[in-house]
Amino acid sequence: MFKFLNTFRGKLLLVLAILLVLTLGVQLYFNYLDERRNAELRELQEKALVAGVTLGFNGMQSEDRMQTFVNQEGQKIFTDEIRERIADIIIINSDWEVYDSLSDKYLPDTDMDGNPINKNLKTLQGLPPLVDADNLDPEDRKQFPEASLTENDSREGEVHAIPIETNQGRWYVLVLLKSHRASSISRIVQPVVYTFSILLVSFTILVLLVWRFTRPIADLSQAARQVAAGDLQVRLRDADRTDEIGELASQFNEMTAELEKTRE
Repeated sequence: MFKFLNTFRGKLLLVLAILLVLTLGVQLYFNYLDERRNAELRELQEKALVAGVTLGFNGMQSEDRMQTFVNQEGQKIFTDEIRERIADIIIINSDWEVYDSLSDKYLPDTDMDGNPINKNLKTLQGLPPLVDADNLDPEDRKQFPEASLTENDSREGEVHAIPIETNQGRWYVLVLLKSHRASSISRIVQPVVYTFSILLVSFTILVLLVWRFTRPIADLSQAARQVAAGDLQVRLRDADRTDEIGELASQFNEMTAELEKTRE
């Protein structure tokens, strides 16, 4: 086995095998990193959804706005990590009116007498598409604007609607999650960039190895032309190698030395 690896073909096969193993190893490593990022993203999304439902449920039972709770110091539900993931939380009462929201644009207005004017769910503009709309009650689903999320939907973000049964009827907590489309595109592009980089490095190494292995053959061809032109003092420098190239160079040098003696 060692004798075969010491040959020209053995060295070339060994180098190609090493390049193949390195390429596959690096690719598997980046796939592992991508899977771990996906798992972290799913975990963060689940945490944000749970935090949003918890905050919405608390908002239904409190007379204070959810904004007041979010801005409290020391609260541990709505952390900075969750805040970056959640775009808004909207509480819809049984009359399909906005009871509370983290966003001022969805909060109830007031009339001339200071009485609140609640906004209806159907009139809300700019809501992202609803996730799992088919799981809702068919009659309830009609109340949601654009209650669908298609695979090629270009709108940013997504809405999760969680029904909560109360003594005042069925309420809904809408958790608006920010879009992670940019990070998804990044995750798609990164493996391509990594694979291209690996292939580029492997190709560069392969070119260098091919040049190194074929250089003695080019030197032999040049030396043969010099001998044919009458220069018998030419010698190959690869005679000290232990593979087939070294044997060929050694025999060539012996041949030219014998021809030089014959001429003398």
